Amino acid sequence: MVPCFICGKDATGGFIHGFVPAPDSQKVGLCAVHNTLENKKQAILHWILTMKADMVSQNEQNARRIKAPLTYKLTIRYADGGVATIPCLSWEVTEQSTLQITRTDKALSFIPLLHIRQFDVSEEQTPAAS
Repeated sequence: MVPCFICGKDATGGFIHGFVPAPDSQKVGLCAVHNTLENKKQAILHWILTMKADMVSQNEQNARRIKAPLTYKLTIRYADGGVATIPCLSWEVTEQSTLQITRTDKALSFIPLLHIRQFDVSEEQTPAAS
């Protein structure tokens, strides 16, 4: 449902402005009562300003995300017991049955899989990306 820009009622049967595949939250509408030329101009201007502000906000978020390196939090549970959490840039299981870890300082670490009971990887939110 697209609410009326003026009164908030359902704008179905009135005027709706926005891209067709976009969700209703990215559209602006006017109910049949408020469907006048002046209100259409105000609603379209509001939609344009809202879309521009949303694009600027999304571009800023994407720029921060691109600038900040993507880091992971690798949690390793060893077969002997014990747990280690390692922040890393990447990880890979090699053909030699080892876990290869590229740490945040670009140093490589190798852990044989026979020493690992389980490992979990999650994306870590870096301070620069938030």
